[in-house]
Amino acid sequence: MNQRTRCPSARTRVAIALALALPAWAAQAQSTATVQLRDVNVSGDADARLPRASGRLDLNSLVGKPSYYTDTAQLLAELPGVSVYGAGGVSALPVIRGLADDRLRITIDGVDAIASCPNHMNAPLSYIDPSQVASVRVYAGITPVSAGGDSIGGSIIVESAAPQFAEPGQSALVSGEAGAAVRSFGGQSLHLAASYATENLALSYHGATSQADNYKAGAAFKTSDVTGNIGHTLPLDEVGSTAYETRNHQLGLAFKSGAHLFEAQANLQDLPYQLYPNQRMDMLDNQMKRFTLRYQGRYDWGTLSARAWHEKVDHYMDFGPDKRYWYGNGAPPTGSGGPMALNGSPCAPLSMTCAAGMPMYTASRTDGAALQAVVPLREGELLRAGFDFVNYRLNDWWPPSGGGMWPGTFENIKNGRRERSAIYGEWERQHSAQWMTQLGLRAERVQMDADPVRGYSTAPNAMGMQARDAAAFNALARGRTDHNWDFTALARYNHSEALDAEFGFGQR
Repeated sequence: MNQRTRCPSARTRVAIALALALPAWAAQAQSTATVQLRDVNVSGDADARLPRASGRLDLNSLVGKPSYYTDTAQLLAELPGVSVYGAGGVSALPVIRGLADDRLRITIDGVDAIASCPNHMNAPLSYIDPSQVASVRVYAGITPVSAGGDSIGGSIIVESAAPQFAEPGQSALVSGEAGAAVRSFGGQSLHLAASYATENLALSYHGATSQADNYKAGAAFKTSDVTGNIGHTLPLDEVGSTAYETRNHQLGLAFKSGAHLFEAQANLQDLPYQLYPNQRMDMLDNQMKRFTLRYQGRYDWGTLSARAWHEKVDHYMDFGPDKRYWYGNGAPPTGSGGPMALNGSPCAPLSMTCAAGMPMYTASRTDGAALQAVVPLREGELLRAGFDFVNYRLNDWWPPSGGGMWPGTFENIKNGRRERSAIYGEWERQHSAQWMTQLGLRAERVQMDADPVRGYSTAPNAMGMQARDAAAFNALARGRTDHNWDFTALARYNHSEALDAEFGFGQR
């Protein structure tokens, strides 16, 4: 959980001073008279940025897990209401009540993470290494409106460690961390972290890399070493298309002035390849760059937080080395090392009889902003209000490769646009240590549009009737605007650390 330094109010400072001074005064007065002192209560506001989640992981429960998890999504498997679909070495997909992918809202350090790949190979949680995770909150039941939006199935909120500053009067704080793991089923990982902090300035870096070759089974489980990729074979005990490599970097700069915190963060992912034993395609490159600005401040009336970010993703899919690369008919000609066309000649790229794989490219850009205010109303009662905005752009295109996949570029999504804006208000009351109630209302507007598309060929008899299908799509009114309303009313009873009971109503 994030720790924040707050400037106490004048009343609190006076109370603290009295609490420290009164014992000394009482000791002097004890020799002459017995003095009965009234009780002195010192209180402060709790951090109430997010409502309580149905599933939680913090630093204490995460200790040691990065050593045997390569995928952040796997951290969620032990939380109630969550299961995980395996997908590659570092791109598992969390599932809540049978709903996954875009039906869940996943945020990383407050940023909406979106999988741009058509097959969701670059799953949102792959953009943060397990060693970088400081806390996880999962809303698998009724999702509060302050954590909702794009959350039909639920919401998953992942946060890295908050910036740490030196104590007042303390010298500069320098810290570092390093970890490595080697796994028996193949693969190794390494992470490094370093930070430098004064009382008002904090600079940090966290880097992590993970790599694995195809792993070996306990014994031979195949009868042939053929892969379909001419000239490429695999041992009988090797599970093909299970290799991967990924690198994640995070650089943070934070400045603190009294009750105000300003933070800038840069994130980079370089994923050269991730192969899939259960999919026809493989991810052969994924580059993610994200820059985030954040402000957090405490005022007499409550707290205010603001965030803005820009993210760019470039993604490439095709057949990996363990899968058939050339589409063609017949057997490979002697000594050619390649497939042969129906007429007996070797296949050539961009021909009507052979295709060199099926390259697919995706590029996306996301710009977003969020603003939230938390106002304590009275003891145990508070109000949250906020605004969200996400502007998403997507292009998905497949260059020609031959066979039926030519002569032009297949434009699957061209200048796809999705803009989501929302406002919300949420009231929460902590009646006792066990009972909490909550009411919330959220209003959203989602606007979507895209430019006309085309298939590989514009000929009427093109493979899959591409010209016909493209013409039908292009003739549609592609712009659409939806107005969504979310309402939640819930109550939660906390019997113990092992038992929570929640009931309520949610409308989306």
